[in-house]
Amino acid sequence: MFTSRCEKNLGGYVPDGTPNLNERLKVTSQEISALQKATESYKVDVTLDPETACSRLILSEDLKNARMLGCIPHLSNKFPREAFVWGRERITSGRHYWVVKVSSKQWAAGISRDSVRKKKSINPNTDDSIWAVGVKPHDKYTSEVCIFPEVDSFYLEQNIRKLHVALNYEEGRVEFYDECDEFIYAFTSISFSGEEIRPFFFVPDHGSLIC
Repeated sequence: MFTSRCEKNLGGYVPDGTPNLNERLKVTSQEISALQKATESYKVDVTLDPETACSRLILSEDLKNARMLGCIPHLSNKFPREAFVWGRERITSGRHYWVVKVSSKQWAAGISRDSVRKKKSINPNTDDSIWAVGVKPHDKYTSEVCIFPEVDSFYLEQNIRKLHVALNYEEGRVEFYDECDEFIYAFTSISFSGEEIRPFFFVPDHGSLIC
């Protein structure tokens, strides 16, 4: 169950019959607080770039919310360009962290080279310009989490509703965590070659996101 993923992040304790529960909760709280302090120091207030959004992708006035009007083809071997939007932030150095809240059965979020916007089509399974986590329905009860470029996938009994993205430009590393701060995946040893990197989002099929 998805809840067990959250419990696992809290030390895997079982409340009933645990003699040192208060002490373990205290330690867990301290660990979470330390993680929050570490990430807050390089947190980015991501805003969406209206110049990269099609007319069917509606952005809020504060450029924090994107909502797709109508149905766009599902997540597959190619992302339809009509469902793209990029963050306005252009990153060329340093460590950066942001959070994406998603309300959709399908979505993808991560980072991309700025130059990828010039391509007519993108194959997320093989493209070396996007590094993202995507979610799509598997059956009535589970969702498939896909890693792009295609390197792995796994299933959850519930969808991820909040994605944490942590980027270290100099190390060529980007990490993804769920809403329980549980690790999902990391890309390492990426050669950015001094190119601008931007937050990247895929919002199809009546979906929406908040960053």
